[in-house]
Amino acid sequence: SSLNHFRHYQNCHSSDGLLLCVCVNNKVEGTRLVVWNPCTGQTKWIQHRKIGYTYTYALGSYQDNKSGNKSYKILSRRFYGHQDLEFEIYEINSNLWRRILDVNVDCTDMYIRNVSLKGKTYWFATDEKEKQLGLFLISFDYTTERFERLCLPYPHPYHEIWVTNKIGETKVLLWIKVLAVDLTPAPKFDVLFLVDEEKKVLVYTQNNGYKRQTMVYIVGEDNKVREVAFGDEFKPFLLNYVPSLTQIQQGDD
Repeated sequence: SSLNHFRHYQNCHSSDGLLLCVCVNNKVEGTRLVVWNPCTGQTKWIQHRKIGYTYTYALGSYQDNKSGNKSYKILSRRFYGHQDLEFEIYEINSNLWRRILDVNVDCTDMYIRNVSLKGKTYWFATDEKEKQLGLFLISFDYTTERFERLCLPYPHPYHEIWVTNKIGETKVLLWIKVLAVDLTPAPKFDVLFLVDEEKKVLVYTQNNGYKRQTMVYIVGEDNKVREVAFGDEFKPFLLNYVPSLTQIQQGDD
């Protein structure tokens, strides 16, 4: 299959220079998953018999004990409303889907969007039984195939960017504020953004309902906002992407 056959991408995730895309084209092949290295052009198409709008996906890595090399897995999450119903793993080097049993997510509501870093995937989450905690992080380890809860900074009534350099190393995280900006009008809560920690610049995107087009906003410490029109009917994905020559295992047929 060719990437050109698909006009729409429901979602896109990155890990070690690889992208996992959920592709849609009803006229050709319906909805499918593809792992893609934009740097080398290598792709691997993946079937999931249960693909639909109640599923989300994530891409992560682990150290293969047999080969000693880094390998990749896809996590499939099926949910209904705020209830997670099923988690499955696809091992790229074996071409097999399997269900994860005895899952303890340690929250009552995981957000749909996720970010992968250092092999693990992270979601915002809440717990109805512990409402006083507010938002926290849930991580998934592709080696142990277990979820873990992590803390976030105390919420503030301003738009502040906090970072940690200890992610994946310890359960206790040290958060440092790197940027505070005044965004007027305020972006939506689920806005996608990237931050340049050295230059202290924030880039985010959202749909401008009045102009009916997607806008990219760039703002720095001076709070001056630069608007760039991205185009009509586009929903861009902002990703931290580092080009690499990572090979995609084709697995055993």
